[in-house]
Amino acid sequence: MKNNLEQIKKDLGIKNPNSRTQFLIYQSYFPDLEYQTFLILLRNGMLGRMFRGQEINLIGENIFIPFCWWRNEIFRKTNQYVPCVIKSENPYW
Repeated sequence: MKNNLEQIKKDLGIKNPNSRTQFLIYQSYFPDLEYQTFLILLRNGMLGRMFRGQEINLIGENIFIPFCWWRNEIFRKTNQYVPCVIKSENPYW
């Protein structure tokens, strides 16, 4: 089955995402993010929580990221996992 999936991906020109490229994207939003921390968050499925501003406690990995109210508010208003710009309500802008 895996060989078939790899062949289909090759036929369609789909490449597996490169973790280094993903890291550079995340680092553009989180300048203090280190590569090892990124890999741990990726392995534990916590990158979405980071964009949503939710608290992350990985005791075994010694990673503690506090709740970020403004990231969480952006996610709640736009339902997007990436930081975004909210259009002003002022009609003159």
